[in-house]
This record gives sequence, structure tokens and C-alpha cells, in this order.
Amino acid sequence: MPAVDMNRHSQEINLSNFAINKIVKCAFHELIDPSLGFDSDTKIWEMTTSVAELAFLCLQTDRDMRPSMVEVLDTLNEIQTITAFPFPESEDMLSLKQVKSLPSPNSVTDKWITCSDITRTK
Repeated sequence: MPAVDMNRHSQEINLSNFAINKIVKCAFHELIDPSLGFDSDTKIWEMTTSVAELAFLCLQTDRDMRPSMVEVLDTLNEIQTITAFPFPESEDMLSLKQVKSLPSPNSVTDKWITCSDITRTK
């Protein structure tokens, strides 16, 4: 993708704005090259979304919000060690009918964590 593309939406002409918007919306499939096998392998999915989340931190306009190069290297090394967690086989899956009670938040006003709640961990 070119760094500047006048054919993109006005708020996504700049590649960094485009990437931030896709990451915040969890639209990784619109950001990650499909030839990487993003949708077919859990390890690749985990690694590519982790790199996208790291990119989100690196693209922050506030310098103090961006990770140092040492933190970037450490994070990339951690991402390299990710192992795939296979999806459970159908006989291993738990039916919702078998669950006596599902956990719920203490309050409907509690903040639920979503993929758009990307925060700096270091």
C-alpha cells in the first residue's frame, strides 16, 4: 500500500491514519495481506493481530505514548514465540445447555474490554 493514496477515504489518505482506523475497528482483514493466511491459521492470526496492535502503539501522535525501540524489539520477540492454540474438536466443545450459569458482570455499567481497548502494557 502506498503511504499516501488519494483514492482512499479522506480520513484514510495517509497510511498511518488508515492503519489506526482499521485497528481501532478490529478490521484486521482489511489491513493484513490475505496471502499471509490470516483467516486460516490461529498462530498467524494471533501473530498478525499482535503486530497490528504494536503498530497502533507506534503510530501514536503523542511521542510519550509510543514504545521505545527496545520495547518494540521485546514485543516482536514475544510475538515470535506465539504458539497456536488449536480450536477444540466438536466433541470437546461445551454446549451452552450444559452450563448451569454463565458469568456476568457485576453491573451493566462495568466497562467491557473489547479489541478496540488497546493499551500500552509496558
